[in-house]
Amino acid sequence: MKPKSFSEKLYVSALILTVTALYEITLIGSSGQRLESLRYGSNSRKDEVPYSDELAFLRLRYKAPDGDTRKLLEWSVLQKAIIVGNNSSNRFRFSASVAAFGQQLRGGKYLEPFSYDDILSLAQGSRDKDLFGYRSEFIKLVKLAQSLSHNP
Repeated sequence: MKPKSFSEKLYVSALILTVTALYEITLIGSSGQRLESLRYGSNSRKDEVPYSDELAFLRLRYKAPDGDTRKLLEWSVLQKAIIVGNNSSNRFRFSASVAAFGQQLRGGKYLEPFSYDDILSLAQGSRDKDLFGYRSEFIKLVKLAQSLSHNP
């Protein structure tokens, strides 16, 4: 969505009851940066950056299911909030495996060196409670896609 459209509330969104959002945060100047900087500018020296304790600034608009007006939420992602690897929740790690699988199905150009084996390992290690068998079914789907892939 274009920034102007977001600010002017031009888009009508679908009904969303629950959201799990994964954000990939890339530091200014890193090879992973694909978008122009908006909030943090192009300064390379940390002492010149006005938001030096922040990694990201997020904006989310939503409307309650029974509401008529959209609300804007804004918050900063601080450096001290980073959770690395196995310290994150099972729900987050499983969601990350699903996102990685989606990327892998599209060719995986942003995943290297993350492979199907890595996706399986992440999914299996974060399976947790699987009351309805959805997570087990996902793992079977990853194994099937891996067996059909040219890049296992």
